[in-house]
Amino acid sequence: MDISLTSFHHLDEGGTQAGITVMLRDVTDRRNLERELRRRLDFEQSLIQSSMDGIISVDPQGQVMTFNEGAGKIIGYAPEEVIGRIHVTRLYPPGKAHEVKKALRGPDFGGVGKLLDYRTELLTKDGAVLPMRLSGSLLYDGDREIGSVGFFHDLTHQKTMEDILTREKAIREELVNGSPIPTFVLNRDHRVVFWNRACVELTGVSGEEMTGSRDIWKPFYPDERPVLANLILSQNLALLSRLYGEKKLRAYPLLPGAFEAEDFFESLGGKNRHLHFMSAPIYDQAGELWGAIESIQDLSEHRALEAKLSELATMDGLTGVHNRQYLEKRLEEEIAKARRYGDHLSMILLDIDQFKEVNDQYGHLVGDQVLKKTAEIIKSCLRTTDIVARFGGDEFVVILPRTDPEQLAFVRERLVVTLKNLSVLDQDHQIRQVTVSLGDCSDCREYDQILRRADLNMYRQKPGRK
Repeated sequence: MDISLTSFHHLDEGGTQAGITVMLRDVTDRRNLERELRRRLDFEQSLIQSSMDGIISVDPQGQVMTFNEGAGKIIGYAPEEVIGRIHVTRLYPPGKAHEVKKALRGPDFGGVGKLLDYRTELLTKDGAVLPMRLSGSLLYDGDREIGSVGFFHDLTHQKTMEDILTREKAIREELVNGSPIPTFVLNRDHRVVFWNRACVELTGVSGEEMTGSRDIWKPFYPDERPVLANLILSQNLALLSRLYGEKKLRAYPLLPGAFEAEDFFESLGGKNRHLHFMSAPIYDQAGELWGAIESIQDLSEHRALEAKLSELATMDGLTGVHNRQYLEKRLEEEIAKARRYGDHLSMILLDIDQFKEVNDQYGHLVGDQVLKKTAEIIKSCLRTTDIVARFGGDEFVVILPRTDPEQLAFVRERLVVTLKNLSVLDQDHQIRQVTVSLGDCSDCREYDQILRRADLNMYRQKPGRK
């Protein structure tokens, strides 16, 4: 029990002390409240200092009020060199601070008083210029503006963690909730203590449902299993390696005990998503592990772009069908499958008759039309499992997996009938008929053999057998 003691002295008529009154008051509740407030402030400061991004706040005059360790690691200053001593303009290249201030008060980057994914630059202590992604906002005490705060992510290392900085608990919580990066925090009991709005948007699960819950796995996985932050807390490196070892697991180089990885999630928040996530331990003032923070970046669009670029590398730019490099790889794969499983494998080789004469007489633009239309007709006659590629200048190859000779004859006849309608307009807008010769092969088990037999059969079909 905490006691407050107050005493009063009593004097008699002659001024001599005649007695003393002592009053005792139970102040246990007040002291407990003070200790709880201190614990929360220590926790919030731990959140700030554990951030892997730089967090800087300034007062309305531009003097730096807060400068965390993440900012120091990025640009090389110690907090005591900056806080209360440096105007924020000294941290930017000439003119950049004015641009940031103008953008913050304009409507173009998240609304008036806010910045989302704003590109800018910071100066390091030794004068180097670093590219940054900045998110931030104005700070208010009621209706009175008291400054601004910014989260700086160093784009030279392509990292994605953004943490929280506030000077008061309510502001800190609002900044966490308003962060554009999905972020959550687990305490040492593996209970969710922060679940920001970006997490809600990513997963479709509300903060009310998650806060206090130990079921952090539910928004991400169909069955119970630990997320990265759980393993950071339990320090179970064996399970960490087993679950994430094949998912680009790596230690984060700037913060001891932090890890990052990637994974694919089906129907997360109603969408298939490829996510990159990073988790770091949070320590209290005594150095004890208090919890773990995890942030998430949606790489879905980036991975889709990579897949598109990979697809383009296997496509013929003119006709839109696969190129020869892709054809040779797939043909070897399909031959191997046919051998392994005893399946049928058929192929059709198509050659545009007298294509050189078409180019010479009507020009390459007309020749390109011929190639494009031929490719379109071929694709229209095939199944989704069939593969068509441009083999050479005027040759196309169709691979027909699991297709026996009878099925091959049906596809071949459909191509022959449809290709009879192949025609283009020449430079004089006259219709010119074009013919195509076909050769096929079925159930060959060698790469050179299947091409040679198809080529021989096609040659026999050539007009005049030239």
